[in-house]
Amino acid sequence: MAFKDVSNYSNEEICEMIYNLNNWNWDERVGEKPDGFDRMPWYNIHWWHRLIKRKTKDDYIQPAMRYLQKRVTMKEFYFYANVTHSKRMTSEQFEKWWKKEKNFLWFAFPHCFQKGNESYERCNHIDDANAQSSFL
Repeated sequence: MAFKDVSNYSNEEICEMIYNLNNWNWDERVGEKPDGFDRMPWYNIHWWHRLIKRKTKDDYIQPAMRYLQKRVTMKEFYFYANVTHSKRMTSEQFEKWWKKEKNFLWFAFPHCFQKGNESYERCNHIDDANAQSSFL
């Protein structure tokens, strides 16, 4: 399954797609919803689930998120989540928070965490072949 081209979407719209996926909701702008997605479990919990290759939401969401995360910065996503979407912070509060916390947020965009990459800008070291890999 290949993802749709998202180059025509604004960074805010891409952040919204990531936010939806992060909450286990498929976003049709990324691509067609996989068959049975709504009935799938989030993860495979038991070893035999992996043995029988039971499909989970995580199997579809993680590649889609990696694909989208290459197109926005970590700061843009957190701004969307905290200021634009939830309105938990003002822009000024966000800037103070970001300055203090950015070094502890690498787990959300792990591919951006590289030695010497203090800016957390878009990271292109994940190739498109991996981001758009077909599903088993």
